[in-house]
Amino acid sequence: MKSLQAQTDRESRSTRRIAAYLRREDGQELRTLLTNISSRGCRLSGKETLSVDELVRLDVPRVGSVAATIRWVREGEAGAE
Repeated sequence: MKSLQAQTDRESRSTRRIAAYLRREDGQELRTLLTNISSRGCRLSGKETLSVDELVRLDVPRVGSVAATIRWVREGEAGAE
């Protein structure tokens, strides 16, 4: 059974899909799609492989640049906080 906190976090996620850019520490800029967005993080979809604990910046339209850490990685997807 999920905890109440986990249920609350899941319910507060946005179903929107936002095209954005991810900037790595070396300056490489990648296109990404943000989904499953919450106040604490989001899912990233793209062609490039990211690494757990990698520090990145997300350039999000109408929001600006947001620092994030990659928390999990699967083929073509990653979780950022």
